[in-house]
Amino acid sequence: MQRWARAVGPERGTVFVVDDRDRGGLLRTFEQLLGLPGNLLQPVPDTANRSPTLAETEMLRNLNVEFRGNGLPDELHSQLVRYGAVMHMKNTCTSGSEEVKIGTP
Repeated sequence: MQRWARAVGPERGTVFVVDDRDRGGLLRTFEQLLGLPGNLLQPVPDTANRSPTLAETEMLRNLNVEFRGNGLPDELHSQLVRYGAVMHMKNTCTSGSEEVKIGTP
């Protein structure tokens, strides 16, 4: 948070603590902050919210390098990579306990 506070100012940042036991908690919090009616925001049922494994990240990184290196349009990248490969991977592939996870500092 300190890095962001230095970049944009501490008065412009908000920290959310997510409780995995309350799947709708984050949506309810945003509704409250934005003054929206309760239960207006609904989760998208067909999407997973898991972090990619190291192997998946490397595959996507290499795919991005190829896209950028060949001057392919951003629109095609979004269609094929972001909304194609990434969504397919997140929603159909499962990461096992033996998969290498990416550690964050």
